[in-house]
Amino acid sequence: MTRSLITLAVLCALAGAPSAQTGTTRQDGAKAQSPLGLQQQAQKEYIKLKKTMRELSDLLASTEKRKSQRLKTGLRLLTEKGVDQKMRAIEKLIADESWLDALDSMKTVNSDLQSLLRLLLERDEDLQAILEQIEQLEGFKNKVEKLIAEQKGEKEKSAKAEAIAEHLENIERAKQRVERLIGEQKQLKAETEGQGAAAKDAAPLAKKQGGLGQKAENLQGELEDLEKEGAELDSEASQPGQGQGKGQGQGQGQGQGQGQGKSQASASMGDAAQSMSKSQDKLFKKSPEESLDDQEDAIEDLEKTKAALDEMSEEARRKLLEIPFEQMSRAQLETMQKTDKLAKDMEKSESNKDGDSGAGGEPVPGRNNVEQAVPKQKNGAGQLKEYKPGDAKQQQQDAQDQLEDAKKALEDALAQLRQELQQEVLRALEERFTEMLAKQRELSLQTKLTEKRRSQQGELIAAGRVPSIVRRQCETLAKGEMGLKTEALAALKLLEDEGSSAVFPEITRELADMLGSVADDLDNYETDQDVQDQQVQIEKTLEALIDALTEQIETNDSPP
Repeated sequence: MTRSLITLAVLCALAGAPSAQTGTTRQDGAKAQSPLGLQQQAQKEYIKLKKTMRELSDLLASTEKRKSQRLKTGLRLLTEKGVDQKMRAIEKLIADESWLDALDSMKTVNSDLQSLLRLLLERDEDLQAILEQIEQLEGFKNKVEKLIAEQKGEKEKSAKAEAIAEHLENIERAKQRVERLIGEQKQLKAETEGQGAAAKDAAPLAKKQGGLGQKAENLQGELEDLEKEGAELDSEASQPGQGQGKGQGQGQGQGQGQGQGKSQASASMGDAAQSMSKSQDKLFKKSPEESLDDQEDAIEDLEKTKAALDEMSEEARRKLLEIPFEQMSRAQLETMQKTDKLAKDMEKSESNKDGDSGAGGEPVPGRNNVEQAVPKQKNGAGQLKEYKPGDAKQQQQDAQDQLEDAKKALEDALAQLRQELQQEVLRALEERFTEMLAKQRELSLQTKLTEKRRSQQGELIAAGRVPSIVRRQCETLAKGEMGLKTEALAALKLLEDEGSSAVFPEITRELADMLGSVADDLDNYETDQDVQDQQVQIEKTLEALIDALTEQIETNDSPP
C-alpha cells in the first residue's frame, strides 16, 4: 500500500511540474516545448492520476477499507477544489498569453496538489489505527487474564473438594480391608481353638498367621499414608482464606479430632501386627493354646483400627457435606457469563472495524478460544451442582486451557502490531525528516542571500543599523527554523511513545536544540558564517537520520 501511495505522489509531482515552466519562452526552436504544450501534458498526467486513484480505491475496497477511504477522500478533495476546471482555465489563459493570471492559477493548482500529496502520504491515520488496535487487544488480554485467574481459583476449589472426596474413598477402602482382615483373623482363631491343647503340628496355622501379619504390616503403611493425606487436607483448611462459609470454622475443630483418629488407626494396626507376630512364634513352637491370647489381642487392635477409621470417615464425610457446592456452581456460572460477554464483545468489535485488519470478517485473535471456554464452564457448573468435583475440575481445566490459548493468541497479535507500529513510525519519520531537509535547505539558501543583501547595505551596516529588508527576512527565516523545531519535537514525541529505539530520540532532541539555537540567532538578525555553519550541521544531521531510518526500515522488512 505504501508503494502505491508513493506512486500516486510521483504522479502528483508530474501533474504539477510543468506549471513551473509556463513562464518560459520558445528557445532552441523545435527543441523547446511551448507553455501550452507543457500545460496540456500536465493535464494528461492529472487525468491519469485520477484514474489511478479510482482503480486503486476499488482494488483496496475489500481488503484495506481505511486506505481505500483515504483515496476516495483525495478524489473528493480534487472535486471540491475544482482542480479539473482550474486546469482547463489555465490552458485557456496560456493560449491567450495571459501569463500573470496563468501563473496565479498554477500556484493555486500546485497548492491543491500538495494538499492531495499530504493526504495520500499522511501516516497519522495509520499510526492511530494501529494504536487503537493495540489498545483494544490489550483490553481484551487484560480481561482474559482476569478470567484465567477466576477460572483457576474455581478449579482449585474443585480440586480441594475432589481431594476430600478421594480421601473419603480411600478411608472406605481401608475399612473394607480391615474388616476382611478381622474376619480372617477370627477364622484363624477358631481353627486354632479347634486344634486343642495337644502338641500337634501347628505349622499350617503359623503360616496363615504369618500371611495375616504381613497384610497387617502392609495396611499399617497404607494407613500412615492416609493419615498424612488427612493432615495435609486439615492444614489447607486451616490456612487463611481456605475455608468457605461454615466449613472454615468447623474444619479446624474437626481436623483436631480427626488427627486423634488418624494416630489411633495406624498405631492400632501396628499393635495388631505385633500380636500376630507373637502368635506366629507360638504356633511354630507347637503351642497353639498359648497363641490364642495374642490372636485375641490382634482382633481387639484391628477393631480399634476399624473404629478409628469409622471416625475418620465420618469427619471426612462431614467436611464433604460442608463444601458449598451450590455456591461454587453459581460462581462458575458467573465466570461463564463474563466469558460469554467477552466473546460477544470481541465479536462485536469485528463488525465495528473499518480498518485493514478488520476487513473480511477476520475474527479477533483468541475469540474462538474464549467462545469454546463457555460450554466447558457451563458443564463444570453442572457437575458441581451434582456434587461431582472431580468431573467439574476437568471441565474447568479445559476452560482454563482455552483461555490460556486465547491469551497466547492475543499476545502474538500484539507483538505483530507493535512491530507494524515500529515500521509505520519509522516510515513516518523518514517522510517527516525528508520534508524538513528540503525546507532547511531552502532556509539555508535564503540565509546566505540575506547575508549577501546585508553586505550590500554598506552605509547602514557601518552605522550599526540593520536594514529593514534584512530584518523582515530574518524574522521570516526565524519562523521557518522555529517551525522545523516544532516538527522535530513532534517527531521526538512519536519516537518516545513508540519506545523501541534509544538512539533516534537522542539525535532528534539534539536536532531540535540546534534548530532552536539558529532560530534565536535569526531573531537577533544574525546571518553570518557561524549561523550558516549551524544550518549546514542541521542538514547533515537530517541526512544522517534519514539514512539511518531507511536502513532500519529495510532491515526490518528483510526476511529473517
